[in-house]
Amino acid sequence: MLDESQREQLKPLVRVMQIIVGALAIGIVNFEFVALWIVMSGEDPAVNPPRMTYAAIGAAVIAFFASALLPMFLAGPMKRQIATAQAVTGAKPDLRRYVGVYQTLLIIRCAILEGAAFFCLVGFMVEHHIAGPIAATLLLLAILVQFPTLSRLESWIETELVAADQLQQLRR
Repeated sequence: MLDESQREQLKPLVRVMQIIVGALAIGIVNFEFVALWIVMSGEDPAVNPPRMTYAAIGAAVIAFFASALLPMFLAGPMKRQIATAQAVTGAKPDLRRYVGVYQTLLIIRCAILEGAAFFCLVGFMVEHHIAGPIAATLLLLAILVQFPTLSRLESWIETELVAADQLQQLRR
């Protein structure tokens, strides 16, 4: 369990992550409005079948799964490095290093989703198929679900501290 001074140390770091995720989400929302405005003010291109939209939907599905799986593969080595350094030095856990891992993984997840959302919206602008903004909105929701909070970060760090402690005990 984190003490109050550690929790206070985490608050500004969570704020930074909230700003990053919020900016990524607002970028999608802004571009979605631009795409809708462009499509509504133009004529229907009658692209049949909408190949770009289909490709964008495929990319959205792949991005959804990649945003969950890729950070898991990247997290292992990062967390092991922190645990090893802690075991070697015997020092108290450095929360900033754990926050750095959390933030890196969060940005990777959100950036993957954001890129696919933009692809869906470009497909919509070109082909005017409604599936594009629907998929982009779903990807936006997937980003917003990950919005960082102090309690979410604390819980993640506490889980990682327990795992690091268990790893340290196994090495003894």
